[in-house]
Amino acid sequence: SLGALPPMGALSVMDSLWKISKEESPLANGLLERQPSRKEIDDAQRFGSKSAEKLERRKERKAPGRMEESPCNQERECELLRRVERLLDDHSQRELSRVEDMISSAVGRAGEVFRDQVEALRRDFMQ
Repeated sequence: SLGALPPMGALSVMDSLWKISKEESPLANGLLERQPSRKEIDDAQRFGSKSAEKLERRKERKAPGRMEESPCNQERECELLRRVERLLDDHSQRELSRVEDMISSAVGRAGEVFRDQVEALRRDFMQ
């Protein structure tokens, strides 16, 4: 999850994902920017589920950037998903390497401290 990443890492991943989605996906552009109005929500609740379904279909027809599912658009969406997966994989590998380095360093320091303590005990015992 992105919550576990350091702040700059999470921001850079989210920034990259946002740029990719804005460049590559008119569908994402329309869906990310359009929220139903309070009146639309109230009307849907007041008139029941059939009206809500009609309203939803009407909004889908009017949505800016709405794309019909065509092989070309599906392929673009698949390529977008592949790019996002590669970006996340690259970031995960960098994070894993960073954590491995931190662990290795901590183990190395702990080993040095342990050796120093053993040496001090040996000197104390010999005296």
